[in-house]
Amino acid sequence: MKNTRFIGVKTTKIYCLPTCPARAPLPRNIVKNNILYKLEKFEEMPVLMKIRAGDNNAICIDFLTPRPRKPIRAKVAKYVWHWLDLDTDLRPFYRIKGQRH
Repeated sequence: MKNTRFIGVKTTKIYCLPTCPARAPLPRNIVKNNILYKLEKFEEMPVLMKIRAGDNNAICIDFLTPRPRKPIRAKVAKYVWHWLDLDTDLRPFYRIKGQRH
């Protein structure tokens, strides 16, 4: 599946092939160019984030509003970590997937 294009869906946090038989996602929920934009309030301060993949599989958070103070940046990082469910160990899924032919 080299050079296959996927559709990233923000609400379900999954990536689908364009040929997926599931209902098509709403345009506002599609990830474009592997970048997510999210506007949230932290301590009554609106924070517009650009979340993207960085080098070595890192997740980069760019602030498109004035850069928040360090305590708010820590809350943003924690929010993104939980929003993307990065605590989930996917190794069992890949083991099961590898057993299927």
